[in-house]
Amino acid sequence: MVVLILEGAYWQTDNVIVCLKKEKVKQLHVISRLAEKSFLQLYPGVGYHFFRGANDEAYLRHIQSVIKKVKATVLLSVSETDNRFVITHQDQLKQWIHLMPLPQLSMFETARNKKLLANFMQQHGSPLPQTVDNFAGNIDTIAETFPFPALLKPVIGHAGHGIIEFKNANQFSTYAKANPIVDKNYILQEFIEGYNLSCYVLYSRGELICCTMQKALVPGRTPFQVSMGMEFIYDDGVKVMVHKLMQQLEWNGYANIDLRFNEKTGKTLILEINPRFSFTIQASMKTTGINFPYLLCRLAKGEKITKPIPRTGRYIPFFVLVKNKLKGSMHGHKFSWRDVDVANSLHSLLPRIVMRLWGKNISRQ
Repeated sequence: MVVLILEGAYWQTDNVIVCLKKEKVKQLHVISRLAEKSFLQLYPGVGYHFFRGANDEAYLRHIQSVIKKVKATVLLSVSETDNRFVITHQDQLKQWIHLMPLPQLSMFETARNKKLLANFMQQHGSPLPQTVDNFAGNIDTIAETFPFPALLKPVIGHAGHGIIEFKNANQFSTYAKANPIVDKNYILQEFIEGYNLSCYVLYSRGELICCTMQKALVPGRTPFQVSMGMEFIYDDGVKVMVHKLMQQLEWNGYANIDLRFNEKTGKTLILEINPRFSFTIQASMKTTGINFPYLLCRLAKGEKITKPIPRTGRYIPFFVLVKNKLKGSMHGHKFSWRDVDVANSLHSLLPRIVMRLWGKNISRQ
């Protein structure tokens, strides 16, 4: 199997490479159209190909030329941008290479857009926090009737970027009136006291192949970023809830669903869907034994897959564990070195150091 990866952000592609190397994939190649240099180009055994064109047609021609050059057999897209590109051009791409399972374009756009998804879930009866997606002429009414604290979220975003918390109605009203752009590009969602959950799913033609679930334990660097320490769990109620929504979306392929457990009501609510690889797929591979990128490659080639049963357990990145142990703060949770994937955590350390010290002299050819 020769896998060609369309690079998203380095942290996405880095984790995909780790997962595929774990399965000893014969060859890995990456096409990057990122503006900045990446330490990934220094990975041993990974072919790196840069694209400098400005439109989709040029990008297609470049992908075709790399496929022919390296004899790639499977195309794996990492980011939402490249997933959308592959879905849009799949009729042409599948003439040259096997494609991983991907959803219909309309459902993909619904899943990635928080406003469209909130409307979809409301229409189909999925549990979600109280949400407002239309602010035009309604700011004062919203301020008077909406439960605060609340979160203003960009309709398309990732890793918690751009989320603003309002403690009270006055804060929201002042901000919304001063920023008219809020009406088109944001939703307002009730803040839920509780903790975050995530559910990773993999579908093939409507059939659920596998899913893993994780509970956030150690907070990220900022209040709304992904957890830096987690526990992989199993909850049948969450599985049934998520499966119902993904069936309604006629889902095909991989997705990461973010949820929130309400400590006051004891109910779990769906927040958003990320139709792209997550930062923690490496954690899932190490702890649960489920390797999502590799399973997608196998499905792309039409292989039959025995549905894997995920293990449970805890995970924390190596450097996060070291940092928190030195600080003497694990946020009330216990982690051991068994919860760390030391080898794979260190694999990118040397390329990162080299890029930091000599990056200006490294060619992007």
